[in-house]
Amino acid sequence: MPRMTTGDSAIQSLLAHGIDTLFALPGVHNDHLFDAAHQASSRIPVIHPRQEQTAAYMALGAALFTGRPQTFAVVPGRKALWTSLARFYITSPVMLAHLMGPVVRSHWAVENSLHWVMDMVFRDDECGVRTDHVPAHFTTIKHMAYKLL
Repeated sequence: MPRMTTGDSAIQSLLAHGIDTLFALPGVHNDHLFDAAHQASSRIPVIHPRQEQTAAYMALGAALFTGRPQTFAVVPGRKALWTSLARFYITSPVMLAHLMGPVVRSHWAVENSLHWVMDMVFRDDECGVRTDHVPAHFTTIKHMAYKLL
């Protein structure tokens, strides 16, 4: 069975939920997403804006125009050089971009402290443990080790 990357999983999930366009800006650490998007380009085209905020507004505009949820994918702008996460947001006409911004920014504190350390120190994203309760046990052990650092 071939391995599925996070990008493959994300694109397949978007397609399964009826998303037919992705507004996305390539950036740090989201190569797997764009590889998967390229392979599925006949089913989910990617619109490439010039900056992160534009991707959000394009998705919002598409949601308002079509009345259907839209997605955009960007990496955080000012900390992109040392953040290893691409974020996905599903928009709808009730979630305006200016309301979503504070939510996104408040999440940076968690990502740039605990999650970044877990990935860089313990190589969390590369952990191949996926069966039964083993991932939860590994996570508990890693968090205990992190607290001892």
